[in-house]
Amino acid sequence: MQIETSIPLLENILEPWKPIIGSQYQPYKNHVYRVVNFCFLLHQSTPDDREKFIIAGCFHDKRR
Repeated sequence: MQIETSIPLLENILEPWKPIIGSQYQPYKNHVYRVVNFCFLLHQSTPDDREKFIIAGCFHDKRR
């Protein structure tokens, strides 16, 4: 398995949240990368599946 360390869609989704997340932005982004990479590892996915994993990963831990 190749670990994805740069996923443009993930970066584009999370970037606008950087000012809101503040000092926890980098740790949260790292966490999302781990979640997404585990999904890629555990599921043989199509490009559409991968996009869905990335989007879900970005918002999976969103709290109000």
